[in-house]
Amino acid sequence: PYSEDFEDGVADNMVVQTGTAAINGGLYQVTAATNGDGVSTIDFADALPSNLQVSALINADPGSSTRFSNAFIIFDYVSPTDFKFAGMYAGADQWVIGHRNSSGWNTDAVATSSINALTDYNISLTIQNDSTATLSVDGATMVSFNFASSLTDGTIGVGTRNAVSRFDNITVSTLSTTGGSTGGGGNTGGGTTNGGGPTGHDRGCPTDKSGGHAS
Repeated sequence: PYSEDFEDGVADNMVVQTGTAAINGGLYQVTAATNGDGVSTIDFADALPSNLQVSALINADPGSSTRFSNAFIIFDYVSPTDFKFAGMYAGADQWVIGHRNSSGWNTDAVATSSINALTDYNISLTIQNDSTATLSVDGATMVSFNFASSLTDGTIGVGTRNAVSRFDNITVSTLSTTGGSTGGGGNTGGGTTNGGGPTGHDRGCPTDKSGGHAS
């Protein structure tokens, strides 16, 4: 139901919820407020299907003493303190699925893998049976989590946590229930809940890595 590559300099149906956003060089750049969030969502005309796939190219700035290094697909967005996220904490070498609430960003499932800032990654989020979220990176399944609740009564978007990141080639499509897609019903990656985020706060310090159209 949606595809956007930003080549025309317009972010069709994208709505800035927190932080700021701008199109630079055909990329959608999201800048979070310092120590805050940066989230843009897609304004859909119709309800989302219970089985869907969201894909995007992501690229994050390195962390610093005041900034983290991350980029996420946002899903089930209801409000600035009520949404889910799937993507990377580059400074901590973590691919994660989690949820945002009034206490902060909480990780529900995590997989560790080498991640570099200022590097393009093609990520894909699949939602199956309206409850299971699976994150794939460059075609390989990384982590999955069953929220045991509806994931499509909110909207879809992209975002960052106290970071500056870029997004491109955002697509949202209905997922075939007969396509043999991954995810199932179990959780992978070892879920944790931590409102403070990954170890070291993903700052990219010396110990960390640094470096459309709706229908």
